[in-house]
Amino acid sequence: MTRPNHPPLKPPFVDPGNRPPSQRFEDVVARLFSACGFAVKREVPFPPGQARYRTDLVVQVRGVSSAIEIKAPRSRTPNLKDLERAAIMVANAREQLNADHAVLVISLRRETIEAHEAIFKDITLLCLDDLFSAALEHDLAILNELVDITRELNSGLAEFDRRTDISPAPPPLRIDALRTKPAPRDASPPPPETQGHRLAEELLEITPGRSAKPQKLSSGRAAAVSWRLYEIIAEECFQYLFGRDLTNWQRQDHVGGKDKRFDALAKVSGDDVFSRSLIEDFRTRYVLFEFKNYGVKLKPNVLHVTEKYLFPTAMRSTAIILSPLGFNPDSREAARGAMRDAGKLILDVTSDDLATMLRAKDEGNAAGARFEPLLDAFLLDLGR
Repeated sequence: MTRPNHPPLKPPFVDPGNRPPSQRFEDVVARLFSACGFAVKREVPFPPGQARYRTDLVVQVRGVSSAIEIKAPRSRTPNLKDLERAAIMVANAREQLNADHAVLVISLRRETIEAHEAIFKDITLLCLDDLFSAALEHDLAILNELVDITRELNSGLAEFDRRTDISPAPPPLRIDALRTKPAPRDASPPPPETQGHRLAEELLEITPGRSAKPQKLSSGRAAAVSWRLYEIIAEECFQYLFGRDLTNWQRQDHVGGKDKRFDALAKVSGDDVFSRSLIEDFRTRYVLFEFKNYGVKLKPNVLHVTEKYLFPTAMRSTAIILSPLGFNPDSREAARGAMRDAGKLILDVTSDDLATMLRAKDEGNAAGARFEPLLDAFLLDLGR
């Protein structure tokens, strides 16, 4: 995945065996190109000398170089807008790094997206079929790893009985196209998406706390008191981040009396692994959002109020609380208690976490894939 030069989301996956399949998929693809005779560089920054972005791989053979972006969608149907963002990003990496090819590698069979290949324009698209073909010819151990990762990706979608088809796709070796220089291109690619970067900068510029003095942001947005500005921008952030996976947004509504209200509520509409986990494992169709622009870590009383707005029997058992500094240790224990005792899921997201997700969204990375590690870490830490 293309990453801006910012710290990763916590918790980090230190043990290679604990890393998500999408990251292991990147490793296997890099090794496959090496087995095919390419010189491989990983996490190459661009523009050169600035390191604002990083492309997953740059591979070279006989003086022909390719910038490569790798995606492992965690959804039954790929989000074409995210894939288009990724294609634009790798096309810009090609221009900035003076590479010959821009390549998008996707962990899906070509039949899944063949009707939409026109959106990739002059991008070389390598699908799972092409990787299987190359691995069959060059390294059976890599083929076995690809099959294992594909099976794990399918299991996240509850497709346990789906057979992994490793038959070659016509033409069987699209990787060979990267060994020769392409025809001249007619035009430069469009610039990368910047909405996520802009929202991240606005979010992080807001002064924490409940000051009554209006704050003016450098972006030129209308001034407002900081806590209200935080609510407005946070909702825009989550709407952009989740796109069509969360719909029917409601805001500033009352629950059980005029003195009780939540900041935002949205319906889960996606078919990715994170959305399916919420629907099938936590029996929730709606996610409640609270935006707390506090200058200190959140205390348990904030969680107790949020918990009152969650009703598992009404399929509203999940809340996401955004704040600049996150939960304090007692609040993390309160969230675990709400899960153990009432089946209510309360996830802690900091402003820095959200900013990282927003920048990644510009590059075609789905929100659900970023929330899966947070959910996994929460559940793995759940004790008696």
